[in-house]
Amino acid sequence: THYHQTAAWRAQSHWDIIRAAIKLVTMHGKSVCDGASNAPKNALVEAGAQGLLVEPGARGALLYLAEAKQTPSKAKIDGGGYWQADGILYGYYDPSLFTASAVPDAVPFVGSSKVHMSCGLCMDDEQAMRNGPLTHLDVFCPCAPCCRLDFALCEMTAVFGTVQVSNVKRASSTGLPSQTESLQEFAAWLDKDKLVAFRVESDEHTIEGSVWLALLDGKAFALEQDELHAGQHFEKGWSVVRGHWFSLARTERAGGTRVYKALEEQTLFNVQSMMKIKDLKFLQGVPKRTRLSTAAWYKNNEFSLHRETYQLLVDSL
Repeated sequence: THYHQTAAWRAQSHWDIIRAAIKLVTMHGKSVCDGASNAPKNALVEAGAQGLLVEPGARGALLYLAEAKQTPSKAKIDGGGYWQADGILYGYYDPSLFTASAVPDAVPFVGSSKVHMSCGLCMDDEQAMRNGPLTHLDVFCPCAPCCRLDFALCEMTAVFGTVQVSNVKRASSTGLPSQTESLQEFAAWLDKDKLVAFRVESDEHTIEGSVWLALLDGKAFALEQDELHAGQHFEKGWSVVRGHWFSLARTERAGGTRVYKALEEQTLFNVQSMMKIKDLKFLQGVPKRTRLSTAAWYKNNEFSLHRETYQLLVDSL
């Protein structure tokens, strides 16, 4: 459950907040915080023994502690030396947050007990919430790129090994919208000049790599009949949208920025094949076209994708 929460946090928060967890290897996750966590419990037991009225629930406990226990009873005395707390900040979680939907049971993955560093980098909402791809290492790597969660540039793989990605799937789909509902919601968001990404099977990798980009021409719509387009079969009822593939023109040596050009030929895309990632942008922003855009627009305009952005797309596969 904890690993799934970490894996899905970025998609679940909708604020692009990445959750990372690091265990102290020598103590396997244990620290001085374990002892400090007994303080609220002991304070509430003391309140009960004295017959003090405490409002039921997490909020009531918080209000009592904030009023009656504003500082540690033995600040900086005895205990853990410089680890000893000299101040307390109280907070609480509303019980409504702890539901089967918000905190789902998840299926363990092989080797999970050895993981001491993990984070969730997946930006694809559906992939993150259902399968929970978790980026992890058995031992925390302190190199600068890894501290930035830029594991592709790790400088100490010979010491700490290569980062791994494992799926921490939900035990059930309880509380999740159906795949049809998720698809409909994403399709409704699609529109002209939106930039979208596709995951590509390994046997179809080209110079573009494992992620292909496309520029849309309009809103998604349902096909009214079967259709054959560019050698691909599209079935009646499928949600589709028209647009243009991007072609990778080059990769800049300095910084690894990927430079793309949009292809002039229009094609048809299956919405279900898209990565469910919104607000994807180039360094120049979102490409804008007008009715006067001609073949020269597609030929002359280049768009740059930061190496880190592309890596995040790869992390979301």
